[in-house]
Amino acid sequence: MGIQRKDFRTDRLFDSLEEATDFLQATKSDAGRRQLNDDTAREAAMRQTINEWLDSPKFSHYIKLYKDDSLSIESEQNETKKRGKQAALYRLRALEKIEVEEITPANKAI
Repeated sequence: MGIQRKDFRTDRLFDSLEEATDFLQATKSDAGRRQLNDDTAREAAMRQTINEWLDSPKFSHYIKLYKDDSLSIESEQNETKKRGKQAALYRLRALEKIEVEEITPANKAI
């Protein structure tokens, strides 16, 4: 996205992004201002979605909740169901041991 007026030329250095954005908005047409505002709003929404995802509980939290709620072996009387729950617990423990690179604000795309 650039200024497409042939008669416009500038060579300025800005101290902040807000300063540069204000300058661009002052030099753009109405359609250009709307496009700039749309891009800014889209970027803010994307940042918010990523930050919400980063702040959400980890997968291991949900595995623990499931194990605590659904796979209690102590109360099970039926031996077949007890073995089935034990097998499910082993699978969940294997899932918990899988290491996945954690995404942090330092290495995220935006």
